[in-house]
Amino acid sequence: MGEAKSSSIGDGINQIGSSHQDCSGGNHSRTGIKPNSSAGKIIERLEFIENAYSTYLEGRQQHLETSLIETKEQKELFNNAVQELKREIRDLVSAEEHIPESK
Repeated sequence: MGEAKSSSIGDGINQIGSSHQDCSGGNHSRTGIKPNSSAGKIIERLEFIENAYSTYLEGRQQHLETSLIETKEQKELFNNAVQELKREIRDLVSAEEHIPESK
């Protein structure tokens, strides 16, 4: 396994990778690209960006799914409370209709 390194690229992007494996654990020798070549470094940066964005999207998706569940729970609570109030109003109206008016 290659040694881990952190280097600053000329465009200001910090790159973390290994000298023989790409960020996904794959070996550049399968692609015929040398890890220290310009193409190898570009692929490492691209894979780093790909993995970082994928991780971000997975976290965002989990947040949205959690929010959706909470929203559905709140909607159900709200609907139940409204239905209960409607029932109470109907009961009051019905009870008032059966009370004889006194003069």
